[in-house]
Amino acid sequence: KQVRAWLDRLHTDRLVVSKRSDVAKRVDTVIGVRDTSQPASAGSVKLYWGLHYETLVDVVRFKISAMERQIDEEEKAAGMNQQYYCQRCKKTIEALEITPDMFGQDGESLHCETCFTELDEVDTADQTSSIEERRKELRRELRPLILALD
Repeated sequence: KQVRAWLDRLHTDRLVVSKRSDVAKRVDTVIGVRDTSQPASAGSVKLYWGLHYETLVDVVRFKISAMERQIDEEEKAAGMNQQYYCQRCKKTIEALEITPDMFGQDGESLHCETCFTELDEVDTADQTSSIEERRKELRRELRPLILALD
């Protein structure tokens, strides 16, 4: 019952195809005589399930593309979201929150609005390197599948 529930779900998504076969009808046509007085038994109906290969290939390619897009978005967000950190008041300030009043007298250093301590830039190199590692791992793991699909 569980397998049939999953197959029905995949059938509604058009990933699998079902074909109904009436065994009693086939046997009668082979013999040449069909007895219409007795209905076919419930056990004589069989369902055969198969895959739409083209659809399956498209779905797998779409999923791979979605995973790569997600990694690209994470990398873009890590690079775009520059942050600064105040050691004294432990406040994190994003690049878009910086006001002209926060610049020091030299115009290059940034100071906290609350405690006037110089802000340190948050290093995102670890985050970007972990994203790159995930991308390499994904490509390495999926290479045989991609080659099989082509």
